[in-house]
Amino acid sequence: MGEGDGSVARVPPAPPDHRGFARAVGWLYAAGPTTYVVWSALSRSPGSDLVADVALAVMAVLLAAVLLSGRLDRASRGLLERILLVYPAVLAASAYAGVRGGAPWFGFGFVPWGVPVAFATVERARAWVHAGWSSLCATVGLLALAVVGAVRWSDAVSSAAAVDASAVALAVLTGWLHRRETERATQQRVLAEFGRRALVETDLARLFEDAMATALELVPGELGMLLEHRRDEALVRVAASVRSERAGSVPPVGFTYPVAPGRPSWHVLESGEPLVVSDRTTDPRFPTPPPWDEALVSAIVVPVPGSDGPWGLLRVHSHVRREYTSEEAAVLTGLANLLAAALERVRIVERSAHAALHDALTGLPNRRWAMEELAARTARDDAPCVVLLDVDDFKDVNDAFGAGSGDSLLGAAAQRLSRALQPGESLARVDGDAFVVLATVPQGPEGEREGLALASRLRDAWLEPFDLGGRKHYLTACAGVALPRRMTSAPDEAAALLLGEAAAAIARAKQRGRGQVAAYDAGMRAWSVARVGLEDDLRRAMRNGEFSLDFQPVVDGPSGIPVGVEALLRWHSPTRGTVGPTEFIPVAERLGLIVPLGAWVLGEASRTVASWQRAGIEGPDGAPLRLAVNLSPVQLDDPDLPRLVASVLDTSGLAPGSLGLEVTEGVLLDDIESAAAALTALGDAGAHILLDDFGTGHSSLAYLHRFPLQAVKIDASFVARLGNDPAAEAIVAAVAQMARTLGLEVVAEGVEDASQRAQVAAHGVTRLQGFGIARPMPGDVTLDWLAAAPRPV
Repeated sequence: MGEGDGSVARVPPAPPDHRGFARAVGWLYAAGPTTYVVWSALSRSPGSDLVADVALAVMAVLLAAVLLSGRLDRASRGLLERILLVYPAVLAASAYAGVRGGAPWFGFGFVPWGVPVAFATVERARAWVHAGWSSLCATVGLLALAVVGAVRWSDAVSSAAAVDASAVALAVLTGWLHRRETERATQQRVLAEFGRRALVETDLARLFEDAMATALELVPGELGMLLEHRRDEALVRVAASVRSERAGSVPPVGFTYPVAPGRPSWHVLESGEPLVVSDRTTDPRFPTPPPWDEALVSAIVVPVPGSDGPWGLLRVHSHVRREYTSEEAAVLTGLANLLAAALERVRIVERSAHAALHDALTGLPNRRWAMEELAARTARDDAPCVVLLDVDDFKDVNDAFGAGSGDSLLGAAAQRLSRALQPGESLARVDGDAFVVLATVPQGPEGEREGLALASRLRDAWLEPFDLGGRKHYLTACAGVALPRRMTSAPDEAAALLLGEAAAAIARAKQRGRGQVAAYDAGMRAWSVARVGLEDDLRRAMRNGEFSLDFQPVVDGPSGIPVGVEALLRWHSPTRGTVGPTEFIPVAERLGLIVPLGAWVLGEASRTVASWQRAGIEGPDGAPLRLAVNLSPVQLDDPDLPRLVASVLDTSGLAPGSLGLEVTEGVLLDDIESAAAALTALGDAGAHILLDDFGTGHSSLAYLHRFPLQAVKIDASFVARLGNDPAAEAIVAAVAQMARTLGLEVVAEGVEDASQRAQVAAHGVTRLQGFGIARPMPGDVTLDWLAAAPRPV
C-alpha cells in the first residue's frame, strides 16, 4: 500500500529468463563451426582457403561465447530466435566456402551442426521450421551462386542435396527426441496424478488397485500385481492385481505363496534392487515358473520400500517377449516410492486413530472409545449393562513400589480381565485404575441379577495374587453396575448418564468397604446429585472465603491455666448453613482442595495466636500459648509442607516451639517409614508433633518410639467410658505410663465433667480438653475466655 493514498503498489514483472534456450543456441554456434572446420581441414584439397573457414568459425565461436556467458539470458525470446536464424547464413557461407574448396559433399558434415537445434527447442513444429529454414536458405544461396557463375551447377546442386539431407536428418532426430520427451512428460504426469490421489486416499484396497492400474499405464504388460511381504512367514501375499484382456489366470487377492530361491520375488527381496526379465523361458536364473501362470514370459519386479526393509513387490508381467528397459524399471521404481510414501501416511493416520481410541499402557480401548460405543449402542436402542471396576487403594502400590511397578500391575490386571470376558462383552480402561465392561443383559430384575453376577466374576478375576517384582501382591476392586433401560436423551448424553450411574454405584460400593459390588438404583441418583452439589459448593466456598476458625482451649488440670488452643475449621455456607468437618473434609481430600485449605488454616491460626501471645496470653510458668493444627493424610504426603511450616513460622510471628501439628494414629501406621521421615522434616522446620486419637489404631505401642513425637492425645471414646469400662481404665493407665516413660506429654480429649477430670488426673494426666473445659469458640470469644481464665502467678 502507498502511504496515505490507499494505492496498491505494483510489483514490476520479473525479467524473462531464457537461460536454457540461450545456452542451447550458444552450443549450436560453438559446436557446429568447430566441427566443420576440423572436417573441412581433413577433406579439403591442397591450396584451399582454410583461413576463411577459420575466420568464419571464430566469428561463430565469439557469438557462442556471448550466449554461453549468460549475458543474453534475460533477452527476449524473439531476439534469441533471430540469432538462431542467423545460423542458415553461417551454413550458406560455409557451403560456399566448401564448394570453392572442391568438396561438394561437405553437406553431410552439417549433421553435427544440426544436432544442437534439437536441444534449442522442445517444440516439434518449431524444430521442423528451423531445419526447413536452414535447408531452404542454404539451397537458395547455393543455387544463386550457380546462377551468377560463382560455382558450377553440378557442385551447387550436389551441395544443396547434401544440405537438404542434413536438414531431413536433423528433423528426424528432432522428432525422435521430441517423442522421447513427450513420453517422459506423460510418465511424469501420470506419476504426479497418482501421487495426488495417493495423498488423500485412505482405503488401502482402492490405493492398491490404483497403483496397479497406474503401473500398466506406465509400462506395457498384461498383468500388474502388488505383493505384500510377510517376513515372519516368508510369504508374499497378493494385495492387488490388475490384468488386461490378454492376461491369463490371475491369483486372487489374499493368495499367498512362499518366497523361495529361484524366483524373481526372492531375488528382489534379497537384493533390494529392481529386476528386469526379458524371457523367463531362457533365463537361467529363474527356472521355476510362477505358480499361477506358466505362460508369463517377461517381467519387471521392483521393491516397495518399507520402514524396516521392503514392504513388498510391484510387478508387471507380459505373456509375450518384451525387451523391458532400465528406464521402465526406473519409472516403476518411482511409482513404488510414491506408493510407499502413501502407505506410510496411511499407517500414520491409522496409528493416530488407534492411539486416539486406545490406552497406550494396556492396549485396551480407552474412555473415548467407551463413550462412543455407548453412544452408538444407545442410538440403536441397544443400551448395554455398564460395569465399572475401580482398584482399591491403588495409590498405595505406586507409593510403595513406584509408578513403573504400578504400570506393570495394571497391565497384568488388564490381561486378567480380558481373559475373564465372555463373547459379547467389551473391556476398556477409562481412568488410571478404573476399567469398564459393556455387556448385553435383559432389562428388569433378571438383568440386575446378571449384571451383578458379571461384576462379581470380573472382580474375582483378581483373587489370585499378582507377581510384583518377585513379591506376591493382592488386588481388590469395587464394582458399580448401571443397568440398561430405554434412554430418551441424546446418545452422547445417555452414554455419559450410564457411565455416571456406574460411578455412583461404585462410590456407594466403596462406602461399604474393599471388594464390594453395588448396582445403581433410583436412590443413588439423589445421593449422586447431593455429592456433586456438595463438591460444587465446596469449590465456591474456597473462592468466596466462606471458611472460618474456631478455637478450643487446652488447660492444665490442677491449675486451670490455659496451655494452648486447637484450631478447628468451620464452613458456614450461605445455602447449606453450617457444614460439619466430617462432611466436607473427605470431599476436600478427594478433590485435592485440602492442601490449599490446610495452608490457609495454618497461616490464619498462626497469625491469630501470635497476636494473642503479643497481647500477653501465656501458659503455665510463663510459657508461650501453644497452637495445635490438625493435618490431613493428604497434607502429610505433600513434599512442600515443611517449607510451608517454616515460612508460616517466619512470617506470622508465632513464638518458637509453640506450634503443634496433630496427626492421627492410622496415618502413621499406613506407611511407617514414610511417615517417620515426613514427621522428622516437620520437626526440623520448627513444629512439635502430637499424636491424635491415640488408642484407636493397631500395634501403636510397638511403633510409637519410631516417631518424633512430643505429645499424645487420648481419644475421647476412652475418656467417656472411664468408671464404667475396665478396659478403658486399663488403656488410659497404660498410655499415661508409656508416655511418662518416653517423656511425652499426655492430653485427655473429651473431658465432660469434674468426675472425668478426677479420673484422668488419677492416672497422672494433667492436660485436659473437652466440653467440660470449654467448647470451640470463634477467635474473639476465645480471646475473651483466655483473658478471663486463671493466669500463671
